[in-house]
Amino acid sequence: MMSVFKRRRRRGGKLIVSKTYTGKYTVGDDSAEHRVALRVTDKGVALERLRGIVRKAERRRHGLEPSDQEVQRAGRLLTAVLAEYVSDLRARGCNAQYISDVNGRVGRLLNECGWGTLGDVSASSFVQWRGKQSKSAKTLNEYLAAMKGMLGFMGVEHGGNPLAKVRAVAVRGRETFERRALTEEECMRLLDSAGPRRVVYLAALLTGLRRGTLCALRWGHVHLDDGAPRIVVPAALMKNRYGHVAPLRDDLAAALRSIRPSGAADAVSVFGELLPRYGAGFLHDDLERAGVAVEDDLGRRVDFHALRHTAATLAASTGIHGHVLQGFTGHRTASQVQRYSHVGDGPVRALVEGMPRFEGKGTPIGTCGSVPERPNVSESVTGRSEGQSRKMLENQRKTSRNRRFHVRRRKATPTGFEPVLPG
Repeated sequence: MMSVFKRRRRRGGKLIVSKTYTGKYTVGDDSAEHRVALRVTDKGVALERLRGIVRKAERRRHGLEPSDQEVQRAGRLLTAVLAEYVSDLRARGCNAQYISDVNGRVGRLLNECGWGTLGDVSASSFVQWRGKQSKSAKTLNEYLAAMKGMLGFMGVEHGGNPLAKVRAVAVRGRETFERRALTEEECMRLLDSAGPRRVVYLAALLTGLRRGTLCALRWGHVHLDDGAPRIVVPAALMKNRYGHVAPLRDDLAAALRSIRPSGAADAVSVFGELLPRYGAGFLHDDLERAGVAVEDDLGRRVDFHALRHTAATLAASTGIHGHVLQGFTGHRTASQVQRYSHVGDGPVRALVEGMPRFEGKGTPIGTCGSVPERPNVSESVTGRSEGQSRKMLENQRKTSRNRRFHVRRRKATPTGFEPVLPG
């Protein structure tokens, strides 16, 4: 439906008719009426222009022509879009490290894949770039997620997203390295040889907090002077953006009191220079001094994040599981806790040793007794002959056929409730 008309309005009690025509139309099943100023004084020209507008709207509706927004997006420089996307992430309160990673990953893709505008982005070019990389599967998936996030910010729908059908790389079994949890003895050796950094490692092992959270802790977050010492971590310092409360054991509380300056302001960093923001050289030195291997014979490594794995593993070894263990680690799902808590050989061996033993019960395992012969099918224990058995089978087949026939006949028989037609 479409038509043209001249707008009319009253001004000062006088009816004023517009000199140019305006068109109105609806597209497809859409009940919304669209109006557009045609800006022509001839009715025939106005109708012709409106037909062109409706034809273009129908083509856009069926995906045969891009919309004005899509045309505008396709012509924008992706570098300018990236700057706006980073500003939006910062305004949404995203983690500074996450924003830096997204900016670097998308910027590298734009540069190395040669993507200037949206029209340059293609699945084949990304797959070719990904095939040349030596990065881990997890990192490659993060590159893909960062680019998809920016395309979503641009308003590119799923059907028009050139990377929508690009599948992520399987991560399981393709990790560049595997972390391991320290044993209780290794933890004691590390703490004994750590010197001033002992309080840092003790805090990591007894709270399970991440390195970034520990670096960002201020004395205002640490409550040591009441009856329940604890660290109240605000949501902004947690990776999952949920607030967290870490209870402090008496030995950790005493260690924190020993390093707290007298009259320290709430905004002063707790660990300061004891815990660098980046790098693992200090940890490797402390591990070497403690006689703990940074990498074991199976290639499993120890870095600072491995202390979080160690904390979850030691907590699980106490027998506490479920929501209590989640409350300790701060994870939102049980599957994440399971990935962090490493089950060693000892508990599994104890489980196997506690299973029932089968020696002396029946035939010993590994021996083969005599197999009883199978009786002849034609000779049952009741002494029926072969002819009688065949006759019984034939009667069973007849009974089954008759039963199926009667069932079909019942379905076709009128039920007695059919309407009676007049006449």
